[in-house]
Amino acid sequence: MAKALGIGGIFFKTEDPAGLAAWYRKWLSFPGSDGDYVPFPPSGIPEGGFTLWSPFAKDSEYFGIPDQTFMINIMVDDLDEALKQVVEGGAQAEEKTEDYPYGRFGWFIDPAGNRSNSGRHPLLTNKMRRTIQNHLQRLSLSLVLGFTLLGFACSKKPTSVTELFPEVAYDERAQAKQFAIKATGSNPMIDDLEDGDLNGIKADGRNWSWAQFDDMTDGIQYLTIDQEKEGSRQGSVLYVKGGGWQKTGAGVSANLVYKTTPRKYGYYDASVFSGIEFWIKAKGLKQLTVSIGTPKTTSIDDGGIRLNSPTGHFVHLVSASGEWAQVRIPFSDFRLSNGKQTLASDPSRIKGIHFGFNTTTDYEAWIDDISFFKETGKD
Repeated sequence: MAKALGIGGIFFKTEDPAGLAAWYRKWLSFPGSDGDYVPFPPSGIPEGGFTLWSPFAKDSEYFGIPDQTFMINIMVDDLDEALKQVVEGGAQAEEKTEDYPYGRFGWFIDPAGNRSNSGRHPLLTNKMRRTIQNHLQRLSLSLVLGFTLLGFACSKKPTSVTELFPEVAYDERAQAKQFAIKATGSNPMIDDLEDGDLNGIKADGRNWSWAQFDDMTDGIQYLTIDQEKEGSRQGSVLYVKGGGWQKTGAGVSANLVYKTTPRKYGYYDASVFSGIEFWIKAKGLKQLTVSIGTPKTTSIDDGGIRLNSPTGHFVHLVSASGEWAQVRIPFSDFRLSNGKQTLASDPSRIKGIHFGFNTTTDYEAWIDDISFFKETGKD
């Protein structure tokens, strides 16, 4: 009779396989340089380490996300540092860690919405192996038909804002007025600021001006065009200065088709592109929040269809410093979250691109050459 010799691979579905693989390579130093697969040679596994295969009870809460049926345990050499790294890369890490005789464990949700378990394992003795097996048996007294392989992407995930936030109500009349402006891809530049005013470049269906938003406390924010005379970004740039906010701060928005008739009800279909890019430098800020709004995440007062319960927008955090840096963000990296569930942005329904300065201290920010980009080979 043939017998199993081990686990030969972990295979799962995700919206952007190559992008997710690249994320794990960057933030957890997964081996390999390209492609959507990652080999782990036996030589890299700690001495005495091994792979466990364990079905859990159907109603087990160990995986954290109710609909998630798989979870991967990733061996790391420094748990605390690994959790810091994935958070810097946009993951959500749980505060708790757990200690056992056979290692320390922590949990995070990656940008694709998969909850993973990371642990630092000491050298495993036979007694520790038995301890692990006994621990898993206590969590797995009621096995279910339909085995569970190591993996994490077969859980049921929300596929729309409505599924992610079922309690949110929408205005049917505002929804009926929504219309799409479809990008052809002929002009990806959103605004290079070289015209010296606060109107965005009117091209490829876009028609808009820079706008500001804030947390409605007693802060102040000033928006204008500045002239960079030294360094790599000489010329006109967007300049923002503010401070004194008491809650979430303030920011600026590029509502791409706000001036298109009928006013404010349009949204932009940028699916011909792969993401957005821009240049940024700042003082008083270590990071900013870049977000994409859609009709369902935007209130009716701002041209969207949402009536109640603010959902926030599809968000990506960006590091900032006093030196100019170019930032490139694929659309798949913008995530909308509700608890432990997340959803990737839909580039075919963009109301606006927002730059949030989430601080209560004084700040300055310079932004330049905001543009869409297209990956090689994307039609």
